[in-house]
Amino acid sequence: MLDLAHTIQGHLKTLMMSPSNPTEQEKQWIAAWRSAGPELERIRNEELRAMSDEQGTLKATLLGVFERQPLSESSGLFEFQKWMILWRKRLEQVR
Repeated sequence: MLDLAHTIQGHLKTLMMSPSNPTEQEKQWIAAWRSAGPELERIRNEELRAMSDEQGTLKATLLGVFERQPLSESSGLFEFQKWMILWRKRLEQVR
């Protein structure tokens, strides 16, 4: 539910900041979400209060893990080769 509310809020902000005039359907959509917003916020706060410390830590960690990374111009081969060199060095230390 938390992710849905944030996604919807993002779309709503995008629509409201759009330089073009919204269509009638977009106006209805905006009005519907404006009226639903306080209830969604109440539900989100309730879920946050009910969350254990472990759940909160996990969610916060996952936010950092799944954050969108900038697109790389590299194929990843260079990074792969670096990992293989490190792996080989560790393997030699074990022997």
